[in-house]
Amino acid sequence: MQYCSYVDAQEFPADSAQILAVELIVGKSHWNFTSAVLRSLIEKGYSLTIFSPFTDIDYCGVNCSLINTSKDYPTTSSINVMVLKTLGSTEQLIYQSVNITRHRCNTMYNNNEINKILTAKNSSSYEILIIESMAIECASHIASIFQIPVVYLIPSPMSTYVKPLIFEHILNPVVKA
Repeated sequence: MQYCSYVDAQEFPADSAQILAVELIVGKSHWNFTSAVLRSLIEKGYSLTIFSPFTDIDYCGVNCSLINTSKDYPTTSSINVMVLKTLGSTEQLIYQSVNITRHRCNTMYNNNEINKILTAKNSSSYEILIIESMAIECASHIASIFQIPVVYLIPSPMSTYVKPLIFEHILNPVVKA
């Protein structure tokens, strides 16, 4: 089974979409994938508001605003190696991933800048929420407030246990695709 990532960013007028993008996974490899998608949208003229712990966005021009969340989440380069050792077993990886994701979701909802957007009267101008899928799903609350769709970025071609939560499709091992 092969997987392929594809983004078809056709040219539309610059005012065609107001996009809110939130990066909660603070691994550089995840950010490389996410930022490539965001860069292609910015280059096509879309307006983005990006919440990210990575501030190396040199392509963020006039139609892009970056909110730095690096103080909210430690990046993987700043995590103690002993913490990474605790993720050795599958059980520990899932347990830690859920706890880390829960903490990041809580931190996101406690961020002053995101709360300004959530409570602003003109916040309904956002048309799409872009977020990378995590161990638990917490972005749907933002999308439901704005009544907009969520676009999940999945950098890995591997099907994970989170897929049924996002796509509401449970794989049947008896049936071949």
